[in-house]
Amino acid sequence: MDLDDLYSLYITAKDPRVDLLGVTVSGTEIFHFDNAAENAASILSLAGKNNIPISQKLSPAFCSARSAPGYFNEMVEAINSYELPQSNLEISSYSGTELIKKISNASVDKVTILALGSLTNVAHAISEHPSVREKIERVILLGGGLEISGISVPVKEYWSFASRYTLLFDPCAANIVLTSGIPITIIPLDVTNLVPLTKFVLDKYAHPQKTAGNEFVMKVLTSGLKHDQPTVRTPFWNMIALMSITDPSILQTQKLPVQIITDPGKDYGRLVESSSGTLADVCISIDPEKFYERFFSLLNDQ
Repeated sequence: MDLDDLYSLYITAKDPRVDLLGVTVSGTEIFHFDNAAENAASILSLAGKNNIPISQKLSPAFCSARSAPGYFNEMVEAINSYELPQSNLEISSYSGTELIKKISNASVDKVTILALGSLTNVAHAISEHPSVREKIERVILLGGGLEISGISVPVKEYWSFASRYTLLFDPCAANIVLTSGIPITIIPLDVTNLVPLTKFVLDKYAHPQKTAGNEFVMKVLTSGLKHDQPTVRTPFWNMIALMSITDPSILQTQKLPVQIITDPGKDYGRLVESSSGTLADVCISIDPEKFYERFFSLLNDQ
């Protein structure tokens, strides 16, 4: 769980419309953050949620890149630069797969899975426990860059790789979930360009109360704003995914046939449109004004 995941977990836990049932840590032997479960527990404590089960035991990847990208170590170091409070929340002994099974089968209603990282845990759960598949309402998949018409992106080489960030961990698992028959909503990285973070946005919308949790979120958000870089393009990727659940009316989606490339090569882990792909609801636009208003109302405790 990187810094964006942690601040997003805080906002999700604060949203009164969300019944957060559990948090699973995903990753592989190469791609993982040490102390991820403990960090998640700290964030949930800051949000006043001290009874949410968290798994820390990783499920084996179906396939994964053989080396971590160069920026991965920088992301690990960034988390270590924050002093998160200790939490008394007990970490579950269940693996992510086991926790998904336990929560899904115990729930009276179908559950929605917000997948901000790799889909390894979800793929194992639906493959090994068919009953789980029937209890999942929808999976929100974060990943891909589909070069959506009308949305400009930065340097394409960087953008192509950044858009695979969550899928690169285990693209085979993502394909298992994508083709499972469970309804899928995909939030590609492209749409983050419609809701960039700028000083103007912060000055207009951000008026949070001075709590430890809110200060953590503001520190994460403002860390990318620099004199020579007045715009941060991707800090709200996770939050767009959350709002596809809580505020679907501010997003525009389109059913598109997509697939995830799992063959070795430069396109490994890439999400592409394909006539032979699986139909998914792909987010292609978002209302910036309504997004900012909703996000900052949660942060501002309004």
